[in-house]
Amino acid sequence: MKSTPGLMSKQFGTGLLLLLATLVTNTACEPAVRLTVINQIGTDLTIINDALDRQGLVMRSRNLGSAPADQDTFLPQSMPLIQDAIGWTVVIKGEDGSGAVVWQRSWPFEDFVKLKDAGWKITVSPETNQLTVA
Repeated sequence: MKSTPGLMSKQFGTGLLLLLATLVTNTACEPAVRLTVINQIGTDLTIINDALDRQGLVMRSRNLGSAPADQDTFLPQSMPLIQDAIGWTVVIKGEDGSGAVVWQRSWPFEDFVKLKDAGWKITVSPETNQLTVA
């Protein structure tokens, strides 16, 4: 049986497409982290990440998930571990049910990355709160 050039071309194209699809699906994506929040405040919180640019302006905000009162919670939303995406300053804040910020902490990106040593755990407590009340 003799192969036709059209059939060979289709087989080659299909094989190349499969190879490219395999390479794309096996290529590493940007690194990301998911935080565990140890909520020691007696209030259920929504955990928000504000990414600040070099000038300290909010580039974007992301809802990372809920942290029930007095529980340890592995947040469902990940954060990209790239400075231009997560911020030059990384702000994590906890909002109560009415949307009021009751806890907040910020890190320069270089310090935030060091949370890896703590297993990406953040303790939300009065002692770790950087929120200033006017």
